[in-house]
Amino acid sequence: MTGPALQACRVHAGSQQTVLKPAAGLNPRSPLVYTRSLSSRSFHFSQYNSGPPVRHVCQANDRTAAPVADQAPSPDGSAVLENSEQFQVHLKAAIMDPRVKEQNEVTPEVKTLVDELKSIAPKDRKKITKEGIKGVFNGVLSDFGDRMSSDGMSTLGTISFQQFKPTDLKIKAEGTQVLISTEYENQYSVNIPFVIQDGPLAGVKGVQTTIGEYTIDDSEPVRQKIGFTALSLGPNTSDSSAKQKWMEVMKKENDKMDEEGKILLKFPEPMKGFRDFLYFDEQLQMSIGNRGSLTIIQQQA
Repeated sequence: MTGPALQACRVHAGSQQTVLKPAAGLNPRSPLVYTRSLSSRSFHFSQYNSGPPVRHVCQANDRTAAPVADQAPSPDGSAVLENSEQFQVHLKAAIMDPRVKEQNEVTPEVKTLVDELKSIAPKDRKKITKEGIKGVFNGVLSDFGDRMSSDGMSTLGTISFQQFKPTDLKIKAEGTQVLISTEYENQYSVNIPFVIQDGPLAGVKGVQTTIGEYTIDDSEPVRQKIGFTALSLGPNTSDSSAKQKWMEVMKKENDKMDEEGKILLKFPEPMKGFRDFLYFDEQLQMSIGNRGSLTIIQQQA
């Protein structure tokens, strides 16, 4: 630990959480974010700059702070970084990187921030509420694992759990949209608009919607439990000729299509999943799904 960092550490020992003015020798444009452990007698602070956060850890007693070796975040979740204004600024700057927004890439900066947030025990994170997380959100980054490549390429069967046909139809997703409502039985739905890439429907746009309901349990303060009850598929265009072509081709492969070309499939039993919130505010949500996928969504303007 450097001398200036240790000086700042000693001066501010005993605080719960403070954004510190940098001590001599540290970047004056990069304030220190200091957090006091809620579950132990240690604390740490981080300096954010253009690269990954630099993390320092001290061991405190009643009056002084003696240095200990720099170390990774402790699994007990002693940090409360998501409540820091400086951390919020750094997070939002990181996800505005074109590599994230345009290429759906988990950059080293985003990975570092996610690791910081994962180090916080769920009990020490901000508790989610229905009012706090509701809204219409556009996807900033979605990790679909092997269901979709980073450029959005997939097949109709893959994104629909093999429910809609033709299952080998190549599609390219054009982002995601998430609706979280408190007005319609706690509705949770995910839209995946896409463009068909091959066959007679090449260039025609469609949209798949996964429909479900969610619950929040006080015993798991950062977990949103979701039960998906239905899938819908339909054209996503106002072009009458494209819609007619959609209906002619897709009706041969799928039953129960309505007059607008939409297909609704209800599951006999809900498909259960969850997402654990790492961070959320009135504009942004970051969560890890039950399959380990990272999702970052932003409130629609």
